[in-house]
Amino acid sequence: MHRHRVDCRAFVILALSRILAVLALMLCAGLLLSCKSKSGTQVGNLRMSDAELRYGMAPTRNSKVVYQDDVILVGHGAEDVRSVSSDGLTWTINEHADHAEELQPGKIMFITSRGVGRVLGVERNQDGLGIILGPVALTDVVKEAQMSFDQPVDLSQMIAYTAPDLPGTSVKAFAVPAFPAEPDAASRAVKYDDSMMQQIAEGMSGDSLLARPRLLPAALTGPVSRTAPLPKLGVPNPIDVGPFNVVPFCCGGLGLKIVHEQNGLRIMAYAVLRLKAPALHFNLDIRGGKVRTAELELKGVAGLTMQFEASSALGVNGNINQHVTVPVDFSLPIGGLGLPLALTLHQAFVLDTAFSARNSTLNATGDYAMDGSLFMGYHDGAWGAGAPTKFIVRQSLLDSINGLSLGANGLVMAYEGKLIVGIGAFGFVTGPYFGYRVGIGTARGSDAAGFPMGLPVCHSADLDIGVSVGIGYSIPQPVTNVLNFILRNLNVKAIDGFGGIEHRESLIKQHGSIPDKCG
Repeated sequence: MHRHRVDCRAFVILALSRILAVLALMLCAGLLLSCKSKSGTQVGNLRMSDAELRYGMAPTRNSKVVYQDDVILVGHGAEDVRSVSSDGLTWTINEHADHAEELQPGKIMFITSRGVGRVLGVERNQDGLGIILGPVALTDVVKEAQMSFDQPVDLSQMIAYTAPDLPGTSVKAFAVPAFPAEPDAASRAVKYDDSMMQQIAEGMSGDSLLARPRLLPAALTGPVSRTAPLPKLGVPNPIDVGPFNVVPFCCGGLGLKIVHEQNGLRIMAYAVLRLKAPALHFNLDIRGGKVRTAELELKGVAGLTMQFEASSALGVNGNINQHVTVPVDFSLPIGGLGLPLALTLHQAFVLDTAFSARNSTLNATGDYAMDGSLFMGYHDGAWGAGAPTKFIVRQSLLDSINGLSLGANGLVMAYEGKLIVGIGAFGFVTGPYFGYRVGIGTARGSDAAGFPMGLPVCHSADLDIGVSVGIGYSIPQPVTNVLNFILRNLNVKAIDGFGGIEHRESLIKQHGSIPDKCG
């Protein structure tokens, strides 16, 4: 009997130990799952995995969005992306991902919020399936959707991702004015008139740049083999674009810093749209593959600053004339809408110098306070656009022009930012957008001209501020030209530089000179 009791106790202890072991395993599994679910990085109201940070959020089929028939939702989003080329053109994906076998030229691939576009080419490589993507209009992807939101914008939470080999990033801009040979004429300041400022506006918005683009080395061999660098939250590292070192930044405002030091010419330039407690309003209604309503408003616009310091040791021989598309996007993912949208910022600038004498300097600052918002609205074919109505000059561009030179000198600087709520990456981002552009033209006459009689040195300034609003995508013409050069070499169909609808408005045009009417 005693022996039987011992056996029973041993049996009970063994059974309990097994139950506890199972419970312990379940607890460990639960903890592991919990830890896994809490892993990743918090971006706004979303928690993103490392793969999602790098490649974007996955689309889903749901009741809020109806996609067009030729849209293929591929795989499980970022987890099925192997790499993106450093020129931003080729996405290499898992060739065994769901629906990957359906991808062919003409179809639309939608694998992540950034990995979406018209399939231009498909090739197998050692890492998987290489897909060359082209741009699409938003209504090429979405047939039916209704979505809206209002939320603050935390600039420090924007993801910066880079395509360092993006084609066409640095090209020649418009033609600079020639200086006359006569000494008295050369002493006069160059006047950057409305026609030149219009060239800035048209060129930066993608309609027409005058010169043939300089082809980058990658354009001669097809897509480059290296992959794009890892994205990061907040301010990205400086990047070299052609002859410029560019510091794109977002925190405290939207803008960039540009440094050029080459051929005896040194330029430091700065442009920023200042924001205070920014917030975003968005409303979109697509029915039957047509946009019925689109509204986008950035609240909290507080000011604008543009500044440059330039010096030239070589005069005419050191001048530059460049249009630069910054190959860095800032993106803030937006969740809960049924479509993996993101607020994305593109930036571009123009720098054009006209130094006529060696060892010359020229600098100026324009600083303006604003109060209000940038707004775009589209309702059944009718456009509306708005910008801050309060515009206070804190530092006059004209009054700040300074320098030293025995010849007349001039500089044009233009900056454009474009905010899009949509899908895609770089110039292929498609959705409702507004762009703001600021062009300044400054000129200063020769110190030698007024020296004998103590006359003031003539100087003049032009300011041109405008907005462009639209729905779709818009790629600057020089970038489009280089992209199509690459695609032709790959026997791939060329792309259009614009897809969608757009409207533009000029807000401010000012010209002044000191003494009056001298320039």
